Amino acid sequence: QGHGEVLAESVDEGYDSYAGHHFPADDIPVQARTLYLTNQIRVIPDANYEPVPLLAAYPGVDVSAIDQSLAAVPSVSPEHVEYMHNMGTLASMSVSLVVQGRLWGLISCHDHEPRHLPVQTRVACEHLGRLVAMQIAAGETAREAATRLELRHLTLHLVAALAESDASLRELVAQPELLQLARADGAAVVLDDACWLVGDTPDIDTVRALAGWLAGSGETLYANDRLADAWPAAAQLQSTAAGILALAISGVHRHQIIWFR
Repeated sequence: QGHGEVLAESVDEGYDSYAGHHFPADDIPVQARTLYLTNQIRVIPDANYEPVPLLAAYPGVDVSAIDQSLAAVPSVSPEHVEYMHNMGTLASMSVSLVVQGRLWGLISCHDHEPRHLPVQTRVACEHLGRLVAMQIAAGETAREAATRLELRHLTLHLVAALAESDASLRELVAQPELLQLARADGAAVVLDDACWLVGDTPDIDTVRALAGWLAGSGETLYANDRLADAWPAAAQLQSTAAGILALAISGVHRHQIIWFR
């Protein structure tokens, strides 16, 4: 949802530590996030600066229409200046970490005193930010590939186990791969009124009621990490079914596999 967390920091003596600090998405408004994508380094040399208005060189020029998104030291909102003062910060620099077109994070630097950075330093920091973003992207790609490979192996094991049995869906609950596929705490296999459970799940009657609600939704694949928001009856099921992943096997009959967390 856009909320943030301080993952790492380097702090000089006399500065507050923010390691592990969480902050809401509203701390970086949508328009600011857009600017972080457009201009990947933002510098405020002195929070006590006095804004300087743009003046038109020729009559009739609308200075308010000038796009300052790529300006090296643009003026910032009074709210942001107040934010800096509340942190005891007079100078700041933010380097965007843009991964696959999205704002993954920021390298945020602060100084108690005003600090003017030469263009060479700013370019070097921006270049460093791009290198870090490339490393993050490479790591995410590798992890995604490893996860896909793991899921493929689990699926093959599951299919092989069914092939060696009578191939009924009931056999699914006897296979450890069923929970591993969704990294779930529990699962249910529902065939009309029949229901088989494995792991931590609600009781059978509740699962049947949930299966009926899912069938009425008409969704072939359904996922929700806050089930109670959509199905109020789940408000009492936080310990077993705070979230679910459900797969409809048949579009005609109530044949479903439901994973619980």
